[in-house]
Amino acid sequence: MDQVRITGTHNRDLLTLDQIAALYGIHRATVAYTLAQARAERVESTRRELATPLGVAAASLDSVVRAAASLDSVVRVADSRIRLRPWRVARV
Repeated sequence: MDQVRITGTHNRDLLTLDQIAALYGIHRATVAYTLAQARAERVESTRRELATPLGVAAASLDSVVRAAASLDSVVRVADSRIRLRPWRVARV
């Protein structure tokens, strides 16, 4: 199954692993493995792209990458809550 399609469906449509598996007719474990693989690749590519220009120590960079991964999860949850309850979003 195409990793881009699965991760796109997960991130854009906020579907569960079971929903994605049913949509594409694949096993739930395949979806979980594909998402984990994509996440690991994204972390590694972020680390590579930040290391050289920033010139930071590996430990510091790992800390930044972990924070970014954590922020990604927070944004996904916040986005899902906004989609579920759009009337509770403050107007600017």
